Amino acid sequence: MDPKTFFEIKDSVFPVRGLKSTLNFLLKKIDSIEENINLNAIYEIISINLKKHNISSLISIIDEANSSVFIKHYSLPKKIEAMIQKKEFSVNSFKKTSHYNNCIERKKSIYIKKRINSIIKDHKLEKEIPETHNEINSIISPLILRGEIIGIIEILSKDLTRNDIQAVDDFSKRLVSSITNNIFFHEIISSEKKYRTLFTNSSDGLAFFDLEKQRFIEINRSMEKIISFSEQELKKINLSKLLLNHQNNRLLKMVSNIRKNEYGYKLPLKISEIIIDKNGNERFCNIEINQTTDKNILYFNFQDITEKKRIENLLKQSEEKYRRLVDQASDGVILLNTKGLITFANEATSEILSYPINEIINSHFSKFLHPGDFFMVKERFSARIANKIAPTNYEFRIKTKDKKTKHISYIGSIIKQNKKITGIQATIIDISKSVELQKKIKESKRHYENVIDSIQDDIVVIRKNFKIASCNKSFAKSIGMSPEKLKDEYCYNIFPKYKKNILKSHCSKKFCYSVCKNIKIFENGKKQTYYETIKNHNGKNYYYVIKTFPVKEQNETREIVITIRDVSEKYRAEEENKRLTELTKKILDASPVSIIALDKRGIILAANNLARIMMETKEQPLVGRKLTNTKEIKNNSIIQKKYHELLTNGHSFFYDNLSYYDSKSKEKKYLNIIAVPLYEQKGRISGAISMAIDNTEKILAQNKLEKLNEELERKVKKRTEELYNTNRELSKVLKLKSKFISDASHELRTPLTIIQGNLDLAISESLKEKNNIPESYELIKKEIEQMTGILSDLTMLTNADSNSEKINSEKIDLNLLAKAVAQSLMVIADQKNIQLKAHLENKSVIFIGDETKLERLLLNITLNAIKYTEKGSVEIFVKKDKNQLRLIVKDTGIGIPEEDLPYIFERFYRVDKARSRNIGGTGLGLSICKWIAEAHNGSIIVDSKLNEGTTFTTILPLNK
Repeated sequence: MDPKTFFEIKDSVFPVRGLKSTLNFLLKKIDSIEENINLNAIYEIISINLKKHNISSLISIIDEANSSVFIKHYSLPKKIEAMIQKKEFSVNSFKKTSHYNNCIERKKSIYIKKRINSIIKDHKLEKEIPETHNEINSIISPLILRGEIIGIIEILSKDLTRNDIQAVDDFSKRLVSSITNNIFFHEIISSEKKYRTLFTNSSDGLAFFDLEKQRFIEINRSMEKIISFSEQELKKINLSKLLLNHQNNRLLKMVSNIRKNEYGYKLPLKISEIIIDKNGNERFCNIEINQTTDKNILYFNFQDITEKKRIENLLKQSEEKYRRLVDQASDGVILLNTKGLITFANEATSEILSYPINEIINSHFSKFLHPGDFFMVKERFSARIANKIAPTNYEFRIKTKDKKTKHISYIGSIIKQNKKITGIQATIIDISKSVELQKKIKESKRHYENVIDSIQDDIVVIRKNFKIASCNKSFAKSIGMSPEKLKDEYCYNIFPKYKKNILKSHCSKKFCYSVCKNIKIFENGKKQTYYETIKNHNGKNYYYVIKTFPVKEQNETREIVITIRDVSEKYRAEEENKRLTELTKKILDASPVSIIALDKRGIILAANNLARIMMETKEQPLVGRKLTNTKEIKNNSIIQKKYHELLTNGHSFFYDNLSYYDSKSKEKKYLNIIAVPLYEQKGRISGAISMAIDNTEKILAQNKLEKLNEELERKVKKRTEELYNTNRELSKVLKLKSKFISDASHELRTPLTIIQGNLDLAISESLKEKNNIPESYELIKKEIEQMTGILSDLTMLTNADSNSEKINSEKIDLNLLAKAVAQSLMVIADQKNIQLKAHLENKSVIFIGDETKLERLLLNITLNAIKYTEKGSVEIFVKKDKNQLRLIVKDTGIGIPEEDLPYIFERFYRVDKARSRNIGGTGLGLSICKWIAEAHNGSIIVDSKLNEGTTFTTILPLNK
């Protein structure tokens, strides 16, 4: 570049404008330079002119060896400019810096907030930056040539915004285009060593074309590959021969017009054409035409897109087929654009979302998201569209049209066109049932773990590497560690700590690979059981059963499960059971009863010693024999049937005196059989117990007794006959006695009646003459009355003895009876100043009996009570109980001596004869009372204490 031109541009006064306008103005100025320019001069122009607008720049370029980065030029605020010097960085260091690395990977401009701090950190400045510069921002943009990063341009200012990214991005691309079209390739040609490699190895076809000669003067390897001509062959061929329809070809017309300088074409020009290669094949190419510093030389860039075109045609042909396949797919398929709008959805998607397809298309995907997953999905979508790292396969929830929640499995991939992200293709699968199943499995697993933890046995699982995979709480408690801490510990470090090292002989570090039984299980895959015994400090034995089980996968043992069970109680119980069994056997064998255990078929399972002695022979053992096949039972149909009922229906039975021939003693014996069923836990009959008691002695004794009874019966019969004859004689005597008493009473009553009449006449005459009745008359009258009473009582008792005294049956209200008796005796009681009371029931007390005789009974007892009571009271009670009636006479009289109580109901018996004679009475009253009570199926009870009183209770049965 001419220095004069350089300084004219450098010192140009730019009007104040935005960043985009400033950059466009700079590009126009750079494009207007026609002569050769120096790259450093271009960078300086950019830096100085940006600095005038308070915008700083930092331009770097990677050298041809790709070994270092040079800061070519910079413009920064003065305070910072003094701190940054031209430095050389290694490419690796440069690319590791996060901001540069992000820019290189994406090949797009990026915005950096507070970039000044990053510069200090990346460039390792020794001085601190003043606080005033903390808000300087930055936009980093790559300089890309043919897809490769050749440098970095960085714009710094306080006024930068994210909207400036596109302006800087466009500027960097156009800057590269300008310097490559004007200068860069001029430098390549002039500096073969430096740029020949880039030209030759470019993936695009590159060629220089001479407008005058209408020939290619130089091509690279990629160009030779595209057209199948060598460089020497191509130099001899006219351009038109490479083009299809060359007579009307646009490319030829453009080249011709550029040569003639017609139409003012603005370079570079871009066009798509079909090229014919050496073999006559059509090649589709994108062609870019640019002019070098030599106006007669054109620079061609051929990009072969034949394969791309072929693929596009195939895709276009198969698009309809693909759409049909997608519509028939069981999984949902969705296409999203960069804004998140759904541009395509198949039928499966419609079924999953429960929306018709026309409501899905052009809807934003967020419409269907569950609120709980809304931000997560949206954030990941934005990250993918921005080409940031984000999950491509994950799960989330959606809300269907009918407000149901579904679980979705999502797989997404970005869609690119011309290396630019245009959307996302997503596959969605309804995994709601799977999620529900996993939930149930999780719950089942939790339940399983709870069940395992609730097991009292100690359980531990060991992997093939001898690390503990898991264990239950019981095992962890025995070790003294938590299950979490035990996990992944080596078993040979843990087992020695287990309960006084009972596993030492089976698993310890010292012997782990020599005698370890766990190794053998991993090798042979067979389960194993072994036993251990330990003693506690008191010398008491504890017993353990250790079982190991292989866990196989594809026929290979991957893990083993070890269970350790404390069977001390069970072992002691078995020992005790064994001891008790032996004791029971001894007791049964010592029993005087034959005992046999049967199964439900009647087969003898066991027998005690006595049963073996009675029934077993050398030729025929007892156990295993069917009991009902025994001769004595077989010949007895009754007991056969009883055994059948016992084993079929569970009916217990007793059978006395089964005759049995004892072959050893050669004697006939008698057995009493008792049989009861045995039941299982479910209540089904499992067998029976049959017991036989030797009843021979009893039967023999009974036979003797029967003979004695027969003899006794003969004697009793003889005596009975004698007693019968004696009784007949006695009956005659009693009849004669009754007849005598009856006749005597009759004969006595006649003179007594005459005497009574004469006495009454004499008394009447004395009363008429108004003379006093002689005392002798009173005595005679009293004796006559007593004699009459004795005859009357004696007659009644005599009739009772001969069963000729009648008892009438009539309804009697005992309340009224007691009341009448009390009233009739009230005068006598008042004469002696004795209180006579009758205590009656609230309701009528009805009794069927002889009212006259019951009245006499109550009169006799009450009158006696008044006679033998000097002071106090006499009370009559009527009581009705549940099954009986009671007539009670209670007095506070002199009482009856205890020794006289058994005899008071005998005829003519008197307790105090002298007193009785003064009071009077026949001595037959209580005998009559007893007979009246017994004649009504009742009884009389007497309770008396001397000098305190007496209580007579007449008990009568309640009529039904």
